[in-house]
Amino acid sequence: MIEWINERELDRDDYVLIEVDPVKLIERTVLSENGRPLIWSPKRFQEMLIRLLLGGEIDAPVVSHSTNKIFFVDGRHRTAAALVLGLSTIKVMAHKEEAEAIRLLLLE
Repeated sequence: MIEWINERELDRDDYVLIEVDPVKLIERTVLSENGRPLIWSPKRFQEMLIRLLLGGEIDAPVVSHSTNKIFFVDGRHRTAAALVLGLSTIKVMAHKEEAEAIRLLLLE
């Protein structure tokens, strides 16, 4: 079993864990920066697949929201690995002031 945790250097009082559908998250996330596709590392993806298969604690991906779009701050490889493994939900961290907007975007 995977336990999504918040062990980042982020201020825990300002961030919350929210449960999301990884398919919807990937579909509604901007996967480019300054018009260029984000770099995906096959090695990093493989590492995340293995960690998810082994279970235990794993840092929740961090997402942000701006102008009706979701962005990965960190954790796109973890999210993609969860998607490939068929997980129906994962937990992500979002700033508490953005969490509701992110939830609403993922309901559309």
